[in-house]
Amino acid sequence: MEEDKGSIWWGVLGFFVPIVGLILFILWNKTRKKSARQAGIGALIRVIISFIFGVILTILFFALAYFSLDVKDECKNLAGFQVCCDESGECTINNRGEEMEEIYTEIKLLVNDRELTVRMENNSSADALLERLEEGDITINAHDYGNFEKVGSLGFELPTNDKYITTEPGDLILYNASELSLYYDTNSYSLTKLGHVINISDEELKKLLEGDELVITLKSSAY
Repeated sequence: MEEDKGSIWWGVLGFFVPIVGLILFILWNKTRKKSARQAGIGALIRVIISFIFGVILTILFFALAYFSLDVKDECKNLAGFQVCCDESGECTINNRGEEMEEIYTEIKLLVNDRELTVRMENNSSADALLERLEEGDITINAHDYGNFEKVGSLGFELPTNDKYITTEPGDLILYNASELSLYYDTNSYSLTKLGHVINISDEELKKLLEGDELVITLKSSAY
C-alpha cells in the first residue's frame, strides 16, 4: 500500500468546505490517517473560528442595541428586531420578522377643548420636543398663515431636520427652529416634520382651526 504522506491542501479543503473535511476524516481515518487528520483539523478550525465569530457578532449586536436606545424603559426597532430595555438597562430582543409592529411615540394637542393625538416622527427634533414636554405642558399662541397653517412661537429652539416636503393636513411642523405649525392644508417647503395628528379627519381639523388666532397646548401622553 502506498504510504500516506498527507498534504496541507487537505487541511485547506477541510477549512473552506468543513463538511467535506469531516467526510474525508471519517472515510480515511483507518486507511489514510495523515490525510484524514489534516482534513479533520481544517474542518475543526473552521468550525471553531465560525463559533467565535458568531459569539463576537452577538455581543456587538447587543451592545449596539443597548447604546442605540436614547432612554431606558422603551422599545425600538433595530435591524429587523424589536429591542426593549428596562430601567435597569437590561435588554431583550424579539425577532418578529416582517409582522413586527412598529413602535410609535405619541403626544396630545389641546385645541379649543378638543384633544388631538399626534404620532411623532423618529428624529432628533421630535425627541428634543418630547424631552421638553417631560418638564411640563407647552402653550402656543398661534395665528393663521397662508390659509394652510396655524403657527406660533415655542419660546425656545429645537434641533432641525429640514427636508423639502409637501405637508398634509394634520402635520405638526417645526419651522426656523423655534416656530411650531399645525397644518390644515398642503404646502411645499424645506421643513422639519415633528409628527402627524391621527384622530381627526381633514375636514374636522380645518373646521377646528377656523379663525385668525387660537391657543394650542402640547401635552405629554405619559401624563
